[in-house]
Amino acid sequence: MDRADNVMMYENEPIFCKQVSFTMDDLHLKGYFYHYRKREADELSDFHRKLSEKRSAIEKLQIRPGIRETIESIASHYGKYFTWRIEDGRIKTMARNNTIFAAENRMGRFLLVYKGEYTPLECLSIYRNRDNIEKAFRMLKTDLDIFPMRVRKESTIRGMLFIFFISLIIRTALMRGMISSGLMNRYSLEKMLLELEKLHVVEDANGGLSELESTRKQKDILDALEKVSWW
Repeated sequence: MDRADNVMMYENEPIFCKQVSFTMDDLHLKGYFYHYRKREADELSDFHRKLSEKRSAIEKLQIRPGIRETIESIASHYGKYFTWRIEDGRIKTMARNNTIFAAENRMGRFLLVYKGEYTPLECLSIYRNRDNIEKAFRMLKTDLDIFPMRVRKESTIRGMLFIFFISLIIRTALMRGMISSGLMNRYSLEKMLLELEKLHVVEDANGGLSELESTRKQKDILDALEKVSWW
């Protein structure tokens, strides 16, 4: 799995990826198995920090009636990673190393199952973009205050929904263009748009428009997008 031949670049980060196929309940499935070492390091650090905090909080408890329920409440789902006992009037915790090791082996690794024809980069981009789509809906309901709609004319409602879905179509087209041009290897959609936001156009006294000098990154992005076959 973790071989140089299995490396793909995503947002300028290396990720190991391997295509897999398997059967589940008479269904023949195919997907991509990913190992993202940066995500693994983040998950590992977060896991051990929280586990250490749980154990420390439990060991500081005073022995009182109902202590078992208190420990279970503090430990939550981390309780399966350690045992505890009362020794010399204090609580002592002991790590379940085999269970911890099994959890560590799953960190930074995930499987994406797909139907159709998708590349590893397309699958990962669609999966990562899911959160952005959910944020877009939340923005409509909160920041833009679009739901519940306070208009009653059907034509107005249709117009608002039309604009929203057009924006999602444009977003999807941009992502596909980034994938086909290789930009997705270096940028997320948000990072690319942030870079392009720095472009400036000035208007002279005669009403003429001229673009200020762009940066190397901006030129590279625009050159790549210009070569994309959008539809």
